[in-house]
Amino acid sequence: MSVAVMNDWEWAGLTRALERSEWLDDDRFTSPSLRDRNIEERLGMTQEVLRTRTTQEWLERLEEAGVPCAPVLHRRDLSDHPQVQASGILVETEHPDAGRLRQARPAIRFEGTPSSIRRGAPQLGEHTDEILREAGLSDVEIGELRAQSVVGENQS
Repeated sequence: MSVAVMNDWEWAGLTRALERSEWLDDDRFTSPSLRDRNIEERLGMTQEVLRTRTTQEWLERLEEAGVPCAPVLHRRDLSDHPQVQASGILVETEHPDAGRLRQARPAIRFEGTPSSIRRGAPQLGEHTDEILREAGLSDVEIGELRAQSVVGENQS
């Protein structure tokens, strides 16, 4: 399991938010490296406490304590989340075969050269000839590769 090491400031904030100040004196958690070494115990204890309130209650308490946090969303809730909507991260495009698709927009955005999704994901082999021509092969050579089943739809 890979979880970011929690620094002392974040750990103190978490113990305040969870109302577990006694964890600050627990020898297993007195430094970032010890918290990392004892991650299973730390996460188990934290999860046990988190089960006692709603996600919204914990988010408010954690934010108030200055602890970096975010909800873990179900897939069905993701597209309606205010941050997802405000960021415009989800876009809908029309795919020639699959129809209307919702997907993440390109992650990077430039003011002078905006990115876009120009077309859907290619079908298997859709750009084979184009790529082989860019690699310097002639139409005759590409035809030979197809005849030998090196490229084409019937590959195994």
